[in-house]
Amino acid sequence: MTCFRSGALLACKGLFKFCMVIVIAVGYTQTVQSETTINVGGYVFPPFLDIQNQQYTGILIDTIQAFNKSQTQYKFKFTSTSSKRRYHDLSSGRFDVIMFESEKWGWDSQPVHASSTLLTNSEIYIAKRQQQRSQQFFESIQDRKLVAVLGYHYRFANYMSNADYLNELFNIRLVSSMETVINQIIHGQADIGVVTYTYLKYFYKQHPLIEPQILIGDVVDHQYEQKAILAKNRNITLDQLNEIISKVQQSGRFNEILLEHGIASPHTRSPLTK
Repeated sequence: MTCFRSGALLACKGLFKFCMVIVIAVGYTQTVQSETTINVGGYVFPPFLDIQNQQYTGILIDTIQAFNKSQTQYKFKFTSTSSKRRYHDLSSGRFDVIMFESEKWGWDSQPVHASSTLLTNSEIYIAKRQQQRSQQFFESIQDRKLVAVLGYHYRFANYMSNADYLNELFNIRLVSSMETVINQIIHGQADIGVVTYTYLKYFYKQHPLIEPQILIGDVVDHQYEQKAILAKNRNITLDQLNEIISKVQQSGRFNEILLEHGIASPHTRSPLTK
């Protein structure tokens, strides 16, 4: 009788453990299923998104991870796009939101919402540092040999990005990347270059010996706020997205991400007036 009771007890314990495993598995499955996937678009735009060792890296990837760790209702997933294709990909539903954008970058006429500000950025003028070269060197943009990125919008050119228009008004070389802009300045192939402040700080982190060779203009080309651009009528509302952004910012994690990529603050250089 004792043996029977012992066997029954062991059987009950085994059954209890089995049931607990089922309950945990079902609970986990329900949690996974309850997460709503939000696809986040991004294109190569250092330091926000870059490719290193055949993997996407950058502020965007780290921010997506921070979003996922901060809550369990949504699962944010990265989706690659290109600078030209991003408008079509958002409207077609390939992704739901694209981050670190400005509403002025072609989104004005699109059915989208703009989030709270993620980062304040600036387009700045740079030149090769030389003896007796001062801030006066930046005063006559029209008289200098310029280098800038093809397709970008600049205040000195009335925000016109058409290459023919720029070449007609300025002695300018349009290149494919900000890295090329900096290299041409360093090697004396142009007088003044235009890059984003965030990229320059990122470049300094990668190449610290370059910083003493660069003179930065006190007056910036223009300043803008970078936000998340969310398509209307998707599975997350603007208020819900802003709540997640605020949570990551207030936790201090967003500032940590910026520091890891060489940016000391989400509020970069402001334009100066003369």
